[in-house]
Amino acid sequence: MEDVKKKRWKKFLIYIVVFLLSLLGVSFVLFCTLIANPFEGVYEQNLASLVPVESDSITYIHDAKQLWNDIQQTFPMETLEKTMAFRQFLRTREYKQLNRLWKDLLKQQKQAGFEFLHEEYLWKIVKGEMATSMRLRDNKPQFLGIIRIDFLVRIAEGAAPYFVSEEMAKKHHVDLNSTIKKVRLDTKNNLFFAMQNDVLFVSNDENYLQESWRLATSKSSSILSKSKTLKNRVEKKNFPILMYVQDEVLKKHINQFARQLRPLVEVKSLGGTLLSLKLQPHITIQGITELDSVSSYHQKLYQISAQQFAGKMLPKKTNLKVQIPISIDVWWYIYQQIPRQMRRELDRSISILNKSHKTTKFIEEYIFKHIDKQIIVVSAPIDYVKQDIDVLDPYPSVCFIVPSPTASDFYNYLKEMLEREVAKTKGKVKVAEEKYGNHTFLRIDIGGFDITGGAIQPVLTTFGNNVVFSSHASFLRDLVDVQDKIAPTWHESSLYKFDKSAQLLSPTIKVDIAGKGVIKYIEDFQELWAEEIALTLFNRNPRGQKMEHIKARLLRGWRRNLNYAKSFDVQAVVEIEPSPDEILWNVACDIDFIY
Repeated sequence: MEDVKKKRWKKFLIYIVVFLLSLLGVSFVLFCTLIANPFEGVYEQNLASLVPVESDSITYIHDAKQLWNDIQQTFPMETLEKTMAFRQFLRTREYKQLNRLWKDLLKQQKQAGFEFLHEEYLWKIVKGEMATSMRLRDNKPQFLGIIRIDFLVRIAEGAAPYFVSEEMAKKHHVDLNSTIKKVRLDTKNNLFFAMQNDVLFVSNDENYLQESWRLATSKSSSILSKSKTLKNRVEKKNFPILMYVQDEVLKKHINQFARQLRPLVEVKSLGGTLLSLKLQPHITIQGITELDSVSSYHQKLYQISAQQFAGKMLPKKTNLKVQIPISIDVWWYIYQQIPRQMRRELDRSISILNKSHKTTKFIEEYIFKHIDKQIIVVSAPIDYVKQDIDVLDPYPSVCFIVPSPTASDFYNYLKEMLEREVAKTKGKVKVAEEKYGNHTFLRIDIGGFDITGGAIQPVLTTFGNNVVFSSHASFLRDLVDVQDKIAPTWHESSLYKFDKSAQLLSPTIKVDIAGKGVIKYIEDFQELWAEEIALTLFNRNPRGQKMEHIKARLLRGWRRNLNYAKSFDVQAVVEIEPSPDEILWNVACDIDFIY
């Protein structure tokens, strides 16, 4: 009897196990069919390959978590909170709006009972790789977001139609039953989203989303087919953020400024531009502008191979250094872009010089034969108190350094030409050689023409194989002090040290900027500039605001922005390297916080 009971009990257990396994199997099949299939796999290529070829631009992030860590390391919140800029930001309307939005999100998080805003949970849901793109169609901007997600999001998306009632869906204008879900934002705008494998697609245009969706299963071309450079950078993953803008967009926007830009790059020659950004060990923005066709100016520019200007002769207090390539071909090309009326006056002056020198090529024979492929422009502050000068406008010194294989001959020629021209002023302008230490320079006294109260004291001299022209004699004295090892050289400055650590290219054009010094220049001249701009705006519309009101409004905005800027000590290096089929450029910034 007991054996029979045991057999029945075993059969019952077997039936239970079979039933449970069958139920589990059916449930799993239903789960895979109706909610989410765990065997669907992952999208194996990078997400940039899902951006449609007709997109105007793309931003690609291969590891958002690492980027967030870099941002926190570069701009630590505990340090930012101590700056004047942050304290000012807390009083702005924008901060109050952001704070209100954040509180609303926290409220929704509390109602949901799930801390979806917590960093730990966020990085569990979002895997890190993402791409966004934009395009303009019928004057309406369309955007597309593509994010690699965790399987939990796939489950939530598949289960949503079974937990959101039809009444609630109608009330909030939500359609969750089709492959591409729709959420109505307002009477004119909808948000569409869909999932495939481990990828979430979000867009404000259904057709744009469908184009991207189809790329996951077809061999159609994506935006990567537009640029080999973009494709290589995406695959290498050596920059946290990549941004690419197609040439049609660049041409459309740059055409608005074509007159100003034409001497630098012909608009018709532009291809796409790729920006690569990284934040460590310092902020670096590297750019590549592809060229569909090479302009005549660009050809002349990249053919100039000038040596890097070391700058050891410069004083430590140098705030700005610009290295510009120059040749007679480049000069004449730029000259042809000057407005016709202004060029007519210059033509007259060049004609007089040609006649007085009995030649037809004064510029080539008397100027450019002495110039060694580049000009260096330098700016540094002037200590007017030390100079015992009470100036009206405290201009910084601006100095032109011209490397020349025949510096002495070039200087003598310029000196003779200046003396001839000064003689025509009948004593209003004077030139005379002066000495400082063991160095001789030509001092130009412009007398009554100086309305700055002493900020303009032009001088001309030579330093080694360089002809030097400065707007103020004090800078020449600084150069002599550096040469005599009385004053520290630019090579001892933090800007020079950053320049050497940040250099990535072999630049034809190079700019070094000390942010604090440039901000001081702007502070000194903001009143003058505001007055000039206000006068221009007032003359255009005399019936509008009074000039004093315009000036006051400009100054308020500038002072607010300057207060923000003064919370940071920025040093920057800009490099531009033209090549036959592209322009490479690099911007590196080092930022210290000022409390």
